[in-house]
Amino acid sequence: MQDRWAIGYRRGSFSPDCQDISWIHPPPGRIYADPFLTMHEGQPWVFFEDYDGQRGHISASPLQDFQARPALRCDWHLSYPFLIEWEDQVFCIPEQHQANQVALYRCLTFPDQWKIEAVLLDGFAGVDPTVIWSDGKWWMWVGDQPRRARDNTFLFYAPTLTGPWRQHRLSPAITRVDLARPAGLPWQVEGRWMRPAQNRTKTYGGGLVVYALERWDENQYQETEWTRWDPNPAWPYPDGLHHLCSRDGWTVWDAKRFVEEL
Repeated sequence: MQDRWAIGYRRGSFSPDCQDISWIHPPPGRIYADPFLTMHEGQPWVFFEDYDGQRGHISASPLQDFQARPALRCDWHLSYPFLIEWEDQVFCIPEQHQANQVALYRCLTFPDQWKIEAVLLDGFAGVDPTVIWSDGKWWMWVGDQPRRARDNTFLFYAPTLTGPWRQHRLSPAITRVDLARPAGLPWQVEGRWMRPAQNRTKTYGGGLVVYALERWDENQYQETEWTRWDPNPAWPYPDGLHHLCSRDGWTVWDAKRFVEEL
C-alpha cells in the first residue's frame, strides 16, 4: 500500500469535524502535500509539494480556481514551501535536505521566478524549516535528516531573516519520539504561540499534535501539548493528516488515503 496525499481547504479555521471542505485531488501518479498560503492581488494562492513518484518540486495555484503550475524546481527534492512576506516581498524556505542546506529564496516574478537570497544553514540537512518573527527575533524550528527528524526538532534564532542564524543552546529543543517534526504554520491563540507537529505514532503523517509555547528565549524553551487532531473517517482521505496552514481567513491542510499504487 502507498500513501496518496491531497489538499483540503475551507474559508475559516480548521477542525476535522468541519463539513464545508473542498478537496484538491492530485492527478494519477502524483501527490499534493505540504500546502502553504499567501495572498496575491487580493486572492489566496496555495504553494505545495508536487511529487511525481521520483522527485518533488513546488507548484502553485490560485486556491479557488485551481490550476497547478510549476513554481520552483531544483536538481534535488523540494517540499514544504514555507512562505514569508517580509518588507513587501515574498520569500520561501523550502525543505531541500538533499542539498544539505537550508536556503531562503526570494520571489522575483510571482509565482514562478525565484532566486536564492541567502543560505541560512549550510551543511545542515534541514527538514520542514518553520520560521516566525517574535519578540524582536526570527525563530526557526527545523529537523535534521541524519538525526531522526521525526523525533528531534532543532531551534535557531537570528536578528534578521537572512541571518546570521545561531543554534539555541538547548537544541535539539524538542525530543519526542514520533511527535517532534514541524507540520505547518504556527499561529497565536490569545497571545500564545501554537506550533503544529506531526503525530506519526501509528503511521507516517497519521495526525497532528499542537504544542503551546510556554517559555522561550535564547536560554530556555518549554512547550506543552495543547490538542491533537486526527483525520475524519468520513473524508475521502481518511488515513492521515500531517500539515496545516491558516491565514487571511483561509485554511489549507493535507490528508492521505492508502492505495495499492499511485
